[in-house]
Amino acid sequence: MALDSKIWDKDDKRTWREAGNRLLSLLAHENLEVRRQAARKIGWFYTQATKQLHTYHDFVQEENGEFTDNEITNGLYEREQEICDRLPPLPQMFEIIQTLEIDGFGIAGVFLSALSEAEDKLLARHRRFDLHQWLWHTLARSPTLEPLSTLLTLTFDCLGFHIAMRFLEDVEAAWRCLDLGRRDVAYLIAMYLSDRPVDGMEPVLMALGCDRDPEVVRRISWHLAYYYHVLHPQGALLGYVEQIQGLPEIDLFLLQNQRESSESTSESPFAAIVYAQGKGNYLEDEIARKWLDRICPACQDGIPIGDREFPYEIPPMRNWQQMGFRVEYCRYDDSSSHNEEAPNWYSVKVWGRDCLDWNPKLRIAKTQEIQS
Repeated sequence: MALDSKIWDKDDKRTWREAGNRLLSLLAHENLEVRRQAARKIGWFYTQATKQLHTYHDFVQEENGEFTDNEITNGLYEREQEICDRLPPLPQMFEIIQTLEIDGFGIAGVFLSALSEAEDKLLARHRRFDLHQWLWHTLARSPTLEPLSTLLTLTFDCLGFHIAMRFLEDVEAAWRCLDLGRRDVAYLIAMYLSDRPVDGMEPVLMALGCDRDPEVVRRISWHLAYYYHVLHPQGALLGYVEQIQGLPEIDLFLLQNQRESSESTSESPFAAIVYAQGKGNYLEDEIARKWLDRICPACQDGIPIGDREFPYEIPPMRNWQQMGFRVEYCRYDDSSSHNEEAPNWYSVKVWGRDCLDWNPKLRIAKTQEIQS
C-alpha cells in the first residue's frame, strides 16, 4: 500500500509540528494497517526524542565535563524541542491511544511495540503515569479483536500480547483475564514460553482447555500432560491425549498429533510421558529405565534405550537420526533428594522419529502377556 509505506518512511525528516496532526488523523483511518502504521510512526517520534536526549547527554559528559547539572538539563530540554517539536506529553498520547483502542481501532499494541526499546526511559520521566493500570483499563473496555485461534500464531502488535509479556506465568493475571472474558490473553500468560509446571496455573489451563477450537484443545491438553501430570478430558475426548490405565509403578501419557478413534491401536504417538504413579511423586531412575525399555523398541543401533549412560540426554540431537528416539529426563526443582548416584525424576519424555513405527500400548500388552 503506497499510503502505508509513505507513513512509515524512516527517511522522512519532518518534525512533529509538520507531521503530527496528519498522523493523529490517520489513527482513525478506515484501513486497519494505515491506522497501525500511523501509531507506529507516532511511537517512533517518542523513541527518537529519547535516543537523541541520551546521545546529547553522553556528549556533554564526555566532551564538556565542566558544565553544571543545570546547564546539562537545560541543554537536554532545548535539544528535545528541536528534535520533536511540540510532541505531546506521553501520558496525553496514551489517553488518545486508549480512547481509540476502546472504540475498536486496534492501535494500542502497535504503539506499545514502537515504544518498547525506549519505554523505561520514557516512563521514568512520567513516574505518576501507571502503565499497568492503563493496560488493564484499556483491556477491560476494548472489544475482543484478537481471537484465540489467531493469537496462536502470535503477533507483537496485539495489545493482549503486550499485557501477557508483562505478566507471564502470573496466575492472578491469568484469572483476571478470564474474568474479563479475554481467554486470548489468559492463554498467552499461561502458555507462552512456559516449559515447566507453574504453581496454581493448572486450574487456569483446565478452564482454557474447554474450548471450541480443536487446536487450542490440543495445545493445552499436551501442555498439561507434558508438565502437570494431568489428563484434560476435552483433549482425551478429541483423541489428542491418552492416559494408559492400570499400569504398576508409573502413569503413562501418550500424545497424538492427529485425532484418532478410541479403537485405534496402530498409530505411533507423537510423544510419551512417563511419571511416577500418583501425582506429586518422583520417578526413580531404575523404574524409569525399566519402563522405557518396555514402551520403546531398541534404538536403531541395537542398544536398549534404558541402558544408556548418564547424563540421560538420550540421544543427543546429533545422534537422533541414527537412534530413532529422543529422551528427556526432567527435573523442575533443586530438591536435595536428587543425586547422580540414585536420581529421581519429575518425568521422562520420549519422542520418536516420524518414520518410526512404535506403539507403547501394544508393547506393554505383549510384555504383560509374556509375564502372565
